Amino acid sequence: MLYLHGLMGYPTPEKMSLLAPKAENLYYPSLDYFNHPDLFGWLLGEVADKKIDYIVGSSAGGLMAYWLARRVGCKALLFNPALAKFSVRADITQHMTGYLPTQPFFYDIVIGTEDDTIVPQTTFDFLATHDLPAHYQLHIREGLGHRIDIDTFSWAVGLIP
Repeated sequence: MLYLHGLMGYPTPEKMSLLAPKAENLYYPSLDYFNHPDLFGWLLGEVADKKIDYIVGSSAGGLMAYWLARRVGCKALLFNPALAKFSVRADITQHMTGYLPTQPFFYDIVIGTEDDTIVPQTTFDFLATHDLPAHYQLHIREGLGHRIDIDTFSWAVGLIP
């Protein structure tokens, strides 16, 4: 399992301890979204090398997880993913342009109604124009903001097979 933190975040020990029982191997690299020109390409290599079969991502990590899962054909759990920011990541565009999925993929997407960083409507609009409802399940959490509290995280980990 791969965990991808958000733009200014990091993998907390408490959250990693909740994921650990769900994964044979849990990998949670520290990501530099600003200074790694081909972060997506590097992550593709890591997914292949480590035989990742499930990806969890939050915010910017959710954006990466969305496209990685689609590219490698696996399931993912996304928290307030920054999907509408797709166009600002040239490295994703570089690796996804012209690519058609050949393996099944599926997303559980947790959306906080009070997220003022990644406004929920931008995610809904992105999904409506870029994906099919058969590929994802939305989980709307009333009162949840951008930061994912431990109770919500724990609940969502229960969605992982």
